[in-house]
Amino acid sequence: MGCGCGNKNKAGKNKSSLIDPKHGYSKDLEPVTEQLNQKEGPNLLQKALNFGEALVEHVADGMTTVTKLQLSARLAVCSKCPFNKKGNCMKCGCIITTKAKWRSSECPVEYWPTFKKD
Repeated sequence: MGCGCGNKNKAGKNKSSLIDPKHGYSKDLEPVTEQLNQKEGPNLLQKALNFGEALVEHVADGMTTVTKLQLSARLAVCSKCPFNKKGNCMKCGCIITTKAKWRSSECPVEYWPTFKKD
C-alpha cells in the first residue's frame, strides 16, 4: 500500500504472480517509456507524504522486515528497473534499500513479489 501503490494490475491479477523467481524480476515489465520522462521523481512534499504513508503501514505491520532472501529478490527487481536512479525510486521517491526491507511496502509499479503475513 505505501506510496499510493495498489496490488492489482489492470486485469485484476495480483502482480506478484508475474515475478519470475528464477531470475528475480518480472517477465512482463510493462512499457514505461512515456513514464521515464519523469526524471526528477515526485516533489519533496509528495516524497514526504509517500514515505509517511509507508512508515505508518510499516508500524501497523509491527515493523516487520522481510528475510534476506526476500530482500534480495526485491533489490534484484529494482536493479533492473528504469525508475531506479542511484538507489532512489523516481516513481515514489523512496530510498530503495530502506523501503525494500519493510514487509508492508509495495513497489509503486507493482514489480516486487509480495509476502504474506504469518
